[in-house]
Amino acid sequence: MGKTPDVDRLDNEEIILRTFALIDKLEEYNGNLAKFLNHYMAEMRSITESELNEKRNTLFSSLSLIDLKIDKHESIHQLGKTLKEGLLVGVANNISTLKNRSKDEFQSMFDNFINDDEFKLNNLRQGLSKKDKVQSRLRKSISIFSA
Repeated sequence: MGKTPDVDRLDNEEIILRTFALIDKLEEYNGNLAKFLNHYMAEMRSITESELNEKRNTLFSSLSLIDLKIDKHESIHQLGKTLKEGLLVGVANNISTLKNRSKDEFQSMFDNFINDDEFKLNNLRQGLSKKDKVQSRLRKSISIFSA
């Protein structure tokens, strides 16, 4: 058996938290990610069972769609947090229309997403969590997956 890579046990939870916080409050993001996420978590303490089920359905639908329609599964696991976040935000915001897209159409959107300048390493290096960068990057992802 091969050795599995070490994974921070909270990485997935952080990506899910970041995804929903940015789906729900992108326009309120102020450039301080930790404070933004803490505030969002505090607001979500009183989430109803219905709202929780809606978020759960959105997450599972998005992940299922990605799994079914992207050929390069190994490449998804190699994406950094910022790209995973962008992928989930873009897909979740467009889930109802993406379900009707062919595998080829979805794969093309994914390729456009991965190759877009907003998500290139040079653009992600500096000011990664600045308000304008985060909002621009996620708006671009939403736009790519709505095309």
